[in-house]
Amino acid sequence: PPPPIQRGHDSLPGPGLFHGRSGESGEDWLNNFNLWAQYKALDAEASRAAMALHFRDGSATWFRVLPDNQKDTLEHLRAAFTTRYGLDALAQWQRAKSVWSRNQEASENVQDFIARRCEPPSMPACQKDSSVR
Repeated sequence: PPPPIQRGHDSLPGPGLFHGRSGESGEDWLNNFNLWAQYKALDAEASRAAMALHFRDGSATWFRVLPDNQKDTLEHLRAAFTTRYGLDALAQWQRAKSVWSRNQEASENVQDFIARRCEPPSMPACQKDSSVR
């Protein structure tokens, strides 16, 4: 029989580095980080420390100057990160617009097209109760 899988001790890739550049999605990166930390079974303190280690360039500078009371717990750091790098209202609508303007590719089956339209699943247009108002 195959050896048992040791959770949190393999070579799966991490969430990647976050630079804080305009082309990066803070929301997507944070979602990937949260999944990675959960998979690695990191507690809140280890997750907070690991999150800080993934910051580079502008985001590393932001972290260094962030007041201690905004980075003393994982919850505070996530909130500060989301405030700084999360989507603003305009960006949310631009993302929603991009979902509805996607066209099905000739080689793409219907299921793949629908899945691609809803990437990431947190898109407002892909929410269960979403509607144009």
